[in-house]
Amino acid sequence: MGQQKSRIISGEPEITKKEKAIKEKKKVEQSEIPTSVGKAKKIKKTKKVRTRSKKYQAAKKKLKIKSTTSAKKAIELLKELVDTPFDSTLEAHIALNLKPKETIDLKKIKPDASGVIHLKVGKVSEMTQKLVQKFEDLLEQTLKSKASGKKDFIKSIALCTTQSPSIKISLKEFHDSK
Repeated sequence: MGQQKSRIISGEPEITKKEKAIKEKKKVEQSEIPTSVGKAKKIKKTKKVRTRSKKYQAAKKKLKIKSTTSAKKAIELLKELVDTPFDSTLEAHIALNLKPKETIDLKKIKPDASGVIHLKVGKVSEMTQKLVQKFEDLLEQTLKSKASGKKDFIKSIALCTTQSPSIKISLKEFHDSK
């Protein structure tokens, strides 16, 4: 049978080390800042620091540029960076110039709340030319659904693979040609 816990009959129960640490952490997170009226206002000062894996950080160091002018060059760079034991997926993230409640007509593709479309282009193991063609087809489809009266429909385009940093693609060629 298990060990029986002792009960405290009078007084307050003992606080464990874990509970003490949690209480101290809460005190640090909440600080009192006086306002002009004289009342104190509690504000949480927590900022989550994003930590990246060692493989991601190494890939980021290898990647000397953050943006490129052509999709082909970006895909070739991303193929060199892949360091996963599985066949990574090439993804395109297209930020659109949409108002919060504005929608566009794309087949089975809807932008998220911030107006970004996340698309799967293909697997990294595919030939570069085939991936470039798929990416250009997706962009063409996106530009066809363009809301009327929008001059700069696409804000930004980024390509990345699974567990890798992203590369931004210049918009010059897309705004000039379409």
